[in-house]
Amino acid sequence: MMSIPTKEDISPSSELDLDERLALKHFFGKNESEAAILFFDKPEYYADDLMWMGRKAFAFYFPTLEPYIISEESEGNADIINTLLGILNSRLKGDPSSIQDCRNSVLRILTYISENLEKFQIDSCVNGDVSGELSDLIKKLRIA
Repeated sequence: MMSIPTKEDISPSSELDLDERLALKHFFGKNESEAAILFFDKPEYYADDLMWMGRKAFAFYFPTLEPYIISEESEGNADIINTLLGILNSRLKGDPSSIQDCRNSVLRILTYISENLEKFQIDSCVNGDVSGELSDLIKKLRIA
């Protein structure tokens, strides 16, 4: 079991990076339950913080998205899926080890989304080939 991330875990630049500073403001001191509540309030807004926080904080807080994703609250929210795909693809390129630290959770969330894609009302004209992108991402993570 991981401990609640420190300020340095969330903001490796010691608050010099503005995006990290915002993530710190939103997440510092929060346990899993407290962080999960944030995603029910403004899912894309708080999920965006996951892009910028340090490796340890990402691995701690990414799994807290799962309650929102599997809840009825996420019905029709195609935007959260696009946000998650963007975050994960970016982290795979820039810091793949951060995903490895919470790989099982990432795979569980992506598999749930893939199996319940209709729930999120994805519009391929707007969102592109989300099903294919999910499939590719799941394959990459299973191989890694």
